[in-house]
Amino acid sequence: MFRRRWYMAARSPHYNKVMVYALDRIVNLELLTGNKFALPLDFDAKAFFNDCFGVIIGDNTATEEVTLRVSEWQAHYLRDLPLHASQRELAPEDNRCTFAFRLRPTFDFQQELLSLGADVEVIEPHWLRETMKEKIREMAERYGEERD
Repeated sequence: MFRRRWYMAARSPHYNKVMVYALDRIVNLELLTGNKFALPLDFDAKAFFNDCFGVIIGDNTATEEVTLRVSEWQAHYLRDLPLHASQRELAPEDNRCTFAFRLRPTFDFQQELLSLGADVEVIEPHWLRETMKEKIREMAERYGEERD
């Protein structure tokens, strides 16, 4: 379960790999008789999701070190409710706190950072900082437009 939605990890015969499915989005099921599913002995769900923020696996997103600088106010929340199991707090600097993570910075992680607004700044990796900057620029343009 992630964000009040149930998910299932299962092997996709179409893609021949483990995929994550939102149960409420399944619209058609076909019962396959005569076929038996056996969970691979080497499949470990905890390890499968270990580097993920949520349920997006991000096959094309590498696991890397992410560094965030947050306001003191936001730091209290991150200390109480860590964003990820790998979260660790680094030395404070200029009334701002720095947190490091080892994860895949996938779309759902980026959305979480955007939800923190001006209380968070991506320090590293550079590509993620630039991605966030572009998303924020697009938002600023959208909100700068006059509406009828």
